[in-house]
Parts: sequence; C-alpha cells; structure tokens
Amino acid sequence: MTGQSRPGRYPVEMRDRAVFTEAEIREVWERRKAGELNRSIGRRLGRSGASIRAVVESSGGVRPVVRHRSSRQLSVSEREEISRGVAAGASLRVIASRLGRAVSTVSRELARNGGRLRYRAHRADQAAWQRAHSVTEPTYPGRARSDASHVARTRRPTIH
Repeated sequence: MTGQSRPGRYPVEMRDRAVFTEAEIREVWERRKAGELNRSIGRRLGRSGASIRAVVESSGGVRPVVRHRSSRQLSVSEREEISRGVAAGASLRVIASRLGRAVSTVSRELARNGGRLRYRAHRADQAAWQRAHSVTEPTYPGRARSDASHVARTRRPTIH
C-alpha cells in the first residue's frame, strides 16, 4: 500500500518527510501569526497538524530569531581568500594583510579547521555556524567544585 492513503491517514510520502525546509518553517510561522490552525497549515504544506505542532514546540512556541553573522566574524569570502592563500603557499602574515585581519585570526581559523593541509572554506564556514549555534552549559562562580582546596577556602568556619 505504498504511496496510497487510507481513510484518516496521510500518504506514506508525507509521513516519511520529517525534515522541514527553511522556507516551510518560515511559512509555518507566518501562517501562525495570521491565526491559521496547525491542521490547515499542515494541509497547505502536505504535512500533519502534529508535525506543525512539533515545529512550533521545538522553539517553545515563540518564533526563533533569524540568525545572522556578526561583522566581527570571518565571512565566506574571507574564508575563501584564506583557502586560496593557503593553496598558493602564502604565509599567514600575507594572508592576514590581504584580509585586513590579525595574523592570530587567520592562525586560529586554520587551527580550528584542519590546518594548512585540510582547510576548506565551505566546511570551515559550516563548522563556524554550528559552533555559534551550539549550546554550552554555563559555569557559575558559586557552583561547587570537586577539589578540596577550593572547598577549604570557601567554606565558612563553624562556631562551636
């Protein structure tokens, strides 16, 4: 029964499509803002109302902010220039001066992304987006440490 729908069910093609494109997610939020129900949005996109609900719930019911690159970060064109410089055998100083960036910026970029031999601009850019989006657990100053010296220094003396 592949590809055919049963009463009250969505066709297999629709059920197997779990990933939403950016355009579909944008449309979900625009339609929700206009007051459309999950079920009707799902019908327009060929999805179930439950999958629309999952998209909405994944961000806590609040439309996520559109991500953009900070002007301080390396752009794709700058990464391409680094890649061309590495391929040409240019020194880090020469590459950095062409970009108008610090030598340490170019050095760190290469170190993070495979070094001179394996650096690829596109892969480096994708990795940078992923690193920027990754969630890290915050460390609080009041959080207990496992080393005994810290406990001894921070513990208040007890009065007997």
